[in-house]
Amino acid sequence: MVAEILALNYKNIIYTRPDWAATFKNPLVKSLPDVPFTGPLKADIPFHWNSGPYAILLAALRSPKQINLIGFDLWGDSGKVNNIYKNTTNYSSIDSKPVDPTHWVHQIKKLCEFYNSIEFVQHQVLDWQIPKEWLSIKNLTIKHFPV
Repeated sequence: MVAEILALNYKNIIYTRPDWAATFKNPLVKSLPDVPFTGPLKADIPFHWNSGPYAILLAALRSPKQINLIGFDLWGDSGKVNNIYKNTTNYSSIDSKPVDPTHWVHQIKKLCEFYNSIEFVQHQVLDWQIPKEWLSIKNLTIKHFPV
């Protein structure tokens, strides 16, 4: 995806994994920051993080008072891949199976807990179900909006 973005002459910083950033000889390509915690699970290994949790980490490193999570719906209701970029270059086809959100649920919880001075606000539709793992997060609020 980095090569695709560079080919479009994008002029802002592009973050990618450290091992991938080194392959691009472009000053706009930067390494993602280290994950600020470790753990015993596969989901704790930085290689198993994707753009959503890394976007939250990048926002948290700016030390805001609040981070609004929009588009972090985790799962859809169609039984198919639930991604705004589906059927585009470098993404799954529209008929692909959905991605298991277990890692995202774990990683977002860990980020909220680690950055406990930041208020996280998850914006969701009325019938969205909060993951049970998130029920104990004190600095996470769910705001529902009608469809």
